[in-house]
Amino acid sequence: MGRSEALLWCITAAWLLASPFIYDTETLLTADILPKDLALLAGLFLLDGFITACVYAALKDLVVTGAWRSRDFLLNGAHFFGRLMMYKINAAFLAMLLVSIALGITGAVNSLSLAVTGVVFTAALAWIALPLFFLALTLYAPLIILVDDVFLYPAMRQSYRFVREHLPYLVVLVFVFGLLWAFANFGERLYNMPQRFVLVEKTGKAIALSYLEIVTIKAFLFYYCTNRTNDGKLPE
Repeated sequence: MGRSEALLWCITAAWLLASPFIYDTETLLTADILPKDLALLAGLFLLDGFITACVYAALKDLVVTGAWRSRDFLLNGAHFFGRLMMYKINAAFLAMLLVSIALGITGAVNSLSLAVTGVVFTAALAWIALPLFFLALTLYAPLIILVDDVFLYPAMRQSYRFVREHLPYLVVLVFVFGLLWAFANFGERLYNMPQRFVLVEKTGKAIALSYLEIVTIKAFLFYYCTNRTNDGKLPE
């Protein structure tokens, strides 16, 4: 990891460490969320999206050109921020809509026999599986927005073609990095950390997760850049 990646790592780790002190996410589990809490959450959501756009745009420059100018950090982030947030909001809305419809259908027949409920539940799963699969094929869209500097829906179409073409290789990548992310997120459950070391544990976890995020995004950016032609079309 070079000096530029180390700086981006520090920025990401600092945000991961600072955000829980700005707002306690456990408040989301309470029933009495105040309007000011929602406003603060919305602000944090936008700030997190902006920091993410800045870091990812810098990583794109490092992968594509091999160089990154720190003075362009905020400017490049602002350039991509709107399109990246649009994808995040669109994808989250569609996923929640599909899941909520399936759960609503299952809940409506919950009072019927177990066999009928099972059939309806299976049908509901089948109903959302295909749309969710097509939605998953667009998950490369944010990185395509960064590399090709295109708008949201062309990036989603390109992601659909790219992921479908390279699906076996991407499944391997996702599996490998998924194991690393699972260990980084839940590894502390393998041992009992004394209460006095909780802050050390949280700091170590933030450092590990931020490092893993940098490595993951660079890997997927590199894979896309090495498997596309200059005009954005897939190699024959």
